[in-house]
Amino acid sequence: MAIELFWGTAVPSPGAVLLALEYKRLPYVSHLLQFSKQEHKSADAGAQSARRVPVLKDGEYVCFESLAILYTWT
Repeated sequence: MAIELFWGTAVPSPGAVLLALEYKRLPYVSHLLQFSKQEHKSADAGAQSARRVPVLKDGEYVCFESLAILYTWT
C-alpha cells in the first residue's frame, strides 16, 4: 500500500514534505485538495485533521502537520 499525501496550495509547508518523499524515493500518491470546495473536510482527507494539512496516511497510520511528518518519516 502506498503512502498518501493530502495537501493544499494555500499552505506553504507541504513543499518540505513533498521534497522529503522525493528525496527518500518513497512511493506515494499525492492528493491536491481545493479548499474552496471544502475537500480538506472530506472523509478521504482524514476528517479528524480537517484544518491541518498536509496529512500523510500510510495504511491505518495518519500523521498531520509537516514537522510531525518530517520527524516521523526522515
